[in-house]
Amino acid sequence: MVKQYLKDLRPACVEGASEYDDRKAARSKEADALRQSQGILADAFKEQEQEDKSTKFLEIRRHE
Repeated sequence: MVKQYLKDLRPACVEGASEYDDRKAARSKEADALRQSQGILADAFKEQEQEDKSTKFLEIRRHE
């Protein structure tokens, strides 16, 4: 079973065209992009929450 696993990994890990450092750099770049996206989404929802609170405040204060 282990021999088959190692055999299956050989094309991608040993014989692959990319070097370890290239793959490592690509993973690092992807992780940084994901962290940045996470921050953008968190900030976007904070802005939406602020808008919702200000709208609710105005609705409460409105006289009909």
